[in-house]
Amino acid sequence: MTSTSPAPAPKLGHAGLHTLSVSLISVVVGFGQSILIARALGNPANSGPYNLALATASLAALVLGLSLPAGATYAVARRRADPGALARWLLVWSVVQCAIAAIVFLVIRGSGLGDALLPVSLGLAAIPPVALIVAGTASANGPRGILYGKQRIITANYSDLAGGIATPFAMIVAVIVGVAIGSRYLALAFLWCVAFGFAVTAGRNIWMLRRDLRELGGNPDLRVVLSFSLPAHAANLVQFLNYRLDLFLVSAFLCATTLAPVGIYALAAALAQLLWLMAQSAASVLAPRVASELDMPGEIGIRSAQVARFVFYATVAGAIVAATVGRALIPVIYGDSFREAQLPFLLLLPGITGFSVATVLAAHISGSGRPFLNLIGSSVALLVTLVLDLMLIPTMGVPGAAIASSASYLTTVMVTLAIFWRMTGISPLRVLLPTRSDLALARRLLARLAPD
Repeated sequence: MTSTSPAPAPKLGHAGLHTLSVSLISVVVGFGQSILIARALGNPANSGPYNLALATASLAALVLGLSLPAGATYAVARRRADPGALARWLLVWSVVQCAIAAIVFLVIRGSGLGDALLPVSLGLAAIPPVALIVAGTASANGPRGILYGKQRIITANYSDLAGGIATPFAMIVAVIVGVAIGSRYLALAFLWCVAFGFAVTAGRNIWMLRRDLRELGGNPDLRVVLSFSLPAHAANLVQFLNYRLDLFLVSAFLCATTLAPVGIYALAAALAQLLWLMAQSAASVLAPRVASELDMPGEIGIRSAQVARFVFYATVAGAIVAATVGRALIPVIYGDSFREAQLPFLLLLPGITGFSVATVLAAHISGSGRPFLNLIGSSVALLVTLVLDLMLIPTMGVPGAAIASSASYLTTVMVTLAIFWRMTGISPLRVLLPTRSDLALARRLLARLAPD
């Protein structure tokens, strides 16, 4: 398909409310899963290898994924690519990613970087599930990107929810079955459970695209997909390093004898980043809407700013609650051995809260067909991360990593606000300060949520 007519715009309010509901469920599920992992593995020294292996899998999935799902969303939303042909190509590429990842992980295990990226304590047995997590990420995200482009956002939400519930369910089974196998093997089992969760999401997304997949032929128009995804990929890769570089540097600087600092920091970051789920959900709904309405730049700019405000104030409220109760509850819920996660958790909250605005506005920028602009903010932020991590982690330990991350996130916010201002003429103050129309919209949304 080569028509440039955009796909029909989704009903943003309905899709947004549904995505918000799913994200709230995901917060609860993610919180419960983090408790299960911490309690089952017992202490940060045992959870650290699992967290480091998972971070390495996420890095490999991002590097090899080339941000193709974002390109698929854009191409399908603009009706520039055939969904079935593109889905088949993306699924083949996910298998290739799995093979490449397995080879790279074998090389890493034989190099001096082995314990900094893929813990030696887990042995070679960690490579199959980690490689499958890479493949599962690709085979879930590619079809999801196509569903977003087709404006089937609610369908994709249910797939994400199914996979999100399947992972902790499988972990519970693993704990019950393998209670006597030891923390090393339980950590390996948990990696397999994560791979299983991605497989469930991928399976449902593929099933939802079965009619498109049956229509042979068609043009995937990889030129359009890659012209969007590759510039976005640079920004996404740099931003991922902003999220995860500190974890790898904590491993390099503080884990000469044990990966306990990784376990501490991973828990603090995972809990704080639960606040991002609302912003990520809003961004996933907003990006295809922007892509499908490029002929109305003024209107979509105003709407994107309004979405950013809603998300920001909701995240602020969540952060206040988290700061109030989180410090006291971490040792109670996760065990006294995780008490040291309290301070980095609190130090991460300011950056996490502010970054919610950047997440929404970055979706607007990408949906406008200019994902390369997001690379500016993420690159500046990565420089801040690297400099502060190298200064603070050796001297302050895990809290230093949290300070560096928070500063990096806030840097991204400032740069993204400036880019959005340049694109739309909407100043940072207009993005952040509430308006009367916000209150009216809030009343309408609450009326929708209220029971009849």
